[in-house]
Amino acid sequence: MKRRMKRKTDGPGAQASLALYAQQMTAMHNLWAVYVVATFAAAGFGSSADFGMAAAVAVSVGFWLFALGHLALLRQTLLILEKIKRDLARLDRSAFALGRTWLAMIRIGNPVWIAVAVHLGIDLCVTAAIWSEWWMPGK
Repeated sequence: MKRRMKRKTDGPGAQASLALYAQQMTAMHNLWAVYVVATFAAAGFGSSADFGMAAAVAVSVGFWLFALGHLALLRQTLLILEKIKRDLARLDRSAFALGRTWLAMIRIGNPVWIAVAVHLGIDLCVTAAIWSEWWMPGK
């Protein structure tokens, strides 16, 4: 028989958890914003520039180093958000002055694997744009 964990009522702890949650949400959104700029720059460069094979390799390697490093940071941020959401779910709702907003906050978000899949899909599209000159000469 499983022991049920008693829900905590901790006003100050609840507020600290909400602040940490907001901070991590901001970090996640900032990471996505930087990623958007980098992917559009790399894809735009690849699809509009006339450059040699060495440049295509260099841009591809540089982009993938950025993308994989970024993905690791994004995944870490999303996992922290998941942990904070679990902590918030264990707190008693009465600890919050937010009512239904609190409930909505702990339900926000997709599984981490969706962000990883989207990220890798976009990375592949950017790589295709970088190499489009070689795949479709005279486009």
